[in-house]
Amino acid sequence: MFFKKKYKNRQVFGFLCDRALALRIKMLAGVIKVPIYCLCEHLLQLGLAHISAEIGSNLENLEPMEEELREHLLSQHLLVERLDDEGYEQNLIVKHAGLTSDEEKLAKAVIDLVKRFEDEGIPHGLAIEIIQELATRLERRRKVQQMERELRRQIDLETLQQINERFPGLIPGLLKLMAKYPTEDLERAVSPIR
Repeated sequence: MFFKKKYKNRQVFGFLCDRALALRIKMLAGVIKVPIYCLCEHLLQLGLAHISAEIGSNLENLEPMEEELREHLLSQHLLVERLDDEGYEQNLIVKHAGLTSDEEKLAKAVIDLVKRFEDEGIPHGLAIEIIQELATRLERRRKVQQMERELRRQIDLETLQQINERFPGLIPGLLKLMAKYPTEDLERAVSPIR
């Protein structure tokens, strides 16, 4: 009774893989606090989903896509001493995330930045924290600049109100002139004489 197999639909799926990849999986499993095998199974499932999606979205142009994938697998994964650049996988992940072109560029930049940190020996979790802190700083700076623009706009509007109170017909007259003539003509009219 105790020797009965618990999982009938499970299978051992073992193969040699790059040592750095194995260490990253161990580290990530430790961070998430899950067994290595379930993380590996999830990663295999994601990889299969991405490749299937890539094939499914290129049915009319299947041969070049298959050739690109085959070339990548043979040159980067088959009997190599260690893995090279992960650019192909990163591009595939970003491509299927449903991002705009600008968001894809940002996602690739962040992935490359995390990888550079990891190559320098900075743990993945710390690299993510550093990037999040950088993003937070940039967002704060953007908000401060936006508030400064809004303040300048408010000051400009208050100045216009004061001018309008002192000279009630001036601003409406200027608005009529601005609507009547092209911008280039108005710029020439108000530019200093040389």
